[in-house]
Amino acid sequence: MATGPLVRILAKTSEIVITICLLILCYFRSLHLMFMFAGSILCAGVAKGLKQVLRQPRPGATSDPSIMKRESYGMPSSHSQVMAFFAEYTFLSQWRKTAFGITVYIFTIFVLWSRVKMRHHTLAQVSVGAMIGAGMAYLWYGLWQKVEFQYTQMIGYTK
Repeated sequence: MATGPLVRILAKTSEIVITICLLILCYFRSLHLMFMFAGSILCAGVAKGLKQVLRQPRPGATSDPSIMKRESYGMPSSHSQVMAFFAEYTFLSQWRKTAFGITVYIFTIFVLWSRVKMRHHTLAQVSVGAMIGAGMAYLWYGLWQKVEFQYTQMIGYTK
């Protein structure tokens, strides 16, 4: 199983997403984006906690020496959970039809595929991670709507 350049890039998902989030946040300085990114951090923490509770091993060894074998547990896939959080939150928000939204959807699909391709996770681990991430995004976006409504009422802002 040879790894191409796309898989090698997707292996650095965490670094890529964190960098992009920080750049976007610095550029737009949006309270809503800050809230979304805080939710993604919470989502990652939930994934790490679930791994310690479930303790499901990752898939068996791969024959490709360029794919590092991880020592942590596999259920749920943290990468899949956080990327699904971003994709679902983007879908629920006003960003779904922007270049940002389309990029998030495409990148999420590639990340989910790469986690199985690199044998870091099984399809079940990726699927469960994606479902939990999407569910958390739905709840987190609902919380944002309540916070935004209360804030706009407090300052007397009307749309």
